[in-house]
Amino acid sequence: TRLKSLTERLVFLARMDEGATQFEKTDLDLSELVEYASEPFCAVAESRGKKLVRDLESGLHVQGDISALSQVVELLLDNATRYASEGSVIELSLRAASRGQGKGAAELVVSNAVDELPEGDLDRLFDRFYRADISRNSQTGGSGVGLSVAQAIVEAHGGSIRAQALDARTICFTVTLP
Repeated sequence: TRLKSLTERLVFLARMDEGATQFEKTDLDLSELVEYASEPFCAVAESRGKKLVRDLESGLHVQGDISALSQVVELLLDNATRYASEGSVIELSLRAASRGQGKGAAELVVSNAVDELPEGDLDRLFDRFYRADISRNSQTGGSGVGLSVAQAIVEAHGGSIRAQALDARTICFTVTLP
């Protein structure tokens, strides 16, 4: 199953590179999408000794592909439930973006405590197959491709994604969609 998932993600990225992937963009309720896509991760987080807390503003709409944007939410939450510190809280929020980011923009934020932040530029986390030394542990099961897929989807929707350290032990992923 893991190999199949990895292969599918690599094929997806190759198609994105070739410009062969087309998304069916429609007006969608991003608030409902994020609520629905994140629901299973409440149980996943609990099974991994963590807690997912959601703060979702209702009624936010974007033009996007429902399947692709659901995948972004799932990839970010899968990453958080894998790498968050034991017993910590994973925070998921969705809100209208601040004024400078354009009318109608939405901001999705996933933040969590980590045992140790990766050293250097956090943008490297979006590089294909990059895994910080702290994540090379075979127990996490990650392949280093998920964040690359999330970035490709977000950018294909005209948005941006970034990783930042909120403090010495907290990492935050922010997706802004027009």
